[in-house]
Amino acid sequence: MVNKWFLTCSLLFIAIVLSLGGCSNDYSVHYATAKEGSLNLSEWQSEKEAVRLDGQWEFYWNQLLEPQEFHNGEIERTGYITIPQSWNKFTINNQPLTGDGYATFRLHFTTNGNSRLAIKLPRIFTIYRLWVNEQLIASAGKVGANRTEMTAQYLPQVAFFEAQQGVNEVVIQVSNFYHRSGGYLKAS
Repeated sequence: MVNKWFLTCSLLFIAIVLSLGGCSNDYSVHYATAKEGSLNLSEWQSEKEAVRLDGQWEFYWNQLLEPQEFHNGEIERTGYITIPQSWNKFTINNQPLTGDGYATFRLHFTTNGNSRLAIKLPRIFTIYRLWVNEQLIASAGKVGANRTEMTAQYLPQVAFFEAQQGVNEVVIQVSNFYHRSGGYLKAS
């Protein structure tokens, strides 16, 4: 009796697993690399492919900039930082940064049409605000220039936005005074 029950349950489990395997999404990952803060996604098929936002992002150390501030042209970029990685690996005047600090990251990406997209925010240490095309679409905690001004919150999330045909802009403010590594550790 027990053996029949075990065999029936095992066969049912195998049938469920096999049927679920046939229901998987047919998504693939599109690999394009950002260079000097720009990523061309004009060949990307948004309905069939996920894309990683890896590569060189514009990096503004010790600056918490909002998208509108980039229009005045007086902002001095610190350099380009490779995402994903901690800003601890970045050097300024031959001195590596520590995990403590704050910065703004910026990326432009080009698409060939309007579409509703999403960005996955996995591991950003420890607080952030994210804009796409000047619209605040995600945040975690309260960004600040020191430990007393900020409120820590570790919050991975997925945020949806409307991409426009042509050039789109992603701006992320990050501050960290709680974790040994700071910045954008995993790409989306």
